[in-house]
Amino acid sequence: MSEGNAVTVVGAMNVDIGGKPFDIFRERDSNPGMVRLSLGGVGRNIAHNLALLGNDVRFVTAVGRDMHGRDLEDQCKSLKIDLSACFWSETERTSTYLYIDNEKGELMAAVSDMEIVRNLTPAFMSERMDYINQGRAIVLDTNLPEETVVFLAQNAKGAVFAEPVSTKKAQKLKSVLSCLSVVTPNVLEAEILSDMSIDPDDREDYRRAGEALMKQGVEHVVITAGERGAYYCDEKGEDFLPALPGGQVNGNGCGDALMAGLATGFLNDRSFAESVTIGMGAAVCTLETEKTNNDALTLPMVMERGGLL
Repeated sequence: MSEGNAVTVVGAMNVDIGGKPFDIFRERDSNPGMVRLSLGGVGRNIAHNLALLGNDVRFVTAVGRDMHGRDLEDQCKSLKIDLSACFWSETERTSTYLYIDNEKGELMAAVSDMEIVRNLTPAFMSERMDYINQGRAIVLDTNLPEETVVFLAQNAKGAVFAEPVSTKKAQKLKSVLSCLSVVTPNVLEAEILSDMSIDPDDREDYRRAGEALMKQGVEHVVITAGERGAYYCDEKGEDFLPALPGGQVNGNGCGDALMAGLATGFLNDRSFAESVTIGMGAAVCTLETEKTNNDALTLPMVMERGGLL
């Protein structure tokens, strides 16, 4: 791995416990189905995918020294993800994400226990900025405390990629949009960041939202629209790419894979349009697996899915 592919991820790492019914999902009822435990967290998912795509990955997160924390540490080490700058707690539990999908693999409800992440303060980060800034790019997720999101965006030396995570957490980015190189909201998150409504079927609404974000200083915008595809824009132009063909097994982690593909394109000096395509290739490969990450993921694989090979 070359220094040119060095990237630092700052965000959440947790254990995912998910359930999916065999038949039509029924609310307020016991649904026969399958329960799976996997290793997740937005930041960790992105770091995992970045490593699979051939990048040199440094990951700053918070984790407890418990059974789940040891499992997460072991997996990161197997992927050669550097955890040397993490916060480790002897007393606090490792983050856990509990979710329920419907029979189609679409999220129905979730509970996120991520109290340990509050330890990732600006003061903690300030002692690690030399380490964090070793990468050409910094990828952050908004599970971090808002003051930490702001501190990182304002003090990063490399390109800043931001994953909004949810409509509530996306608001943490509003004061630092001018510091972001890339932001990847879905339609609902884009409405929050751009302060305008978006009809998912109206191309003009995407264009207006993208322009609003660029006017606030974001260099590159990608608005993901699920099965419709993704809209992207920067000062060189804009386009809407239809979703790549593929079967849906599990929608969890697709946005994280897209972010990893985007950052990988940047680290490999690809154009923005090509980077978006690489991201969409990574997302569709992840969509086709039961896991949050597709462990077979490679850069040639996602480039072939996107028609770049």
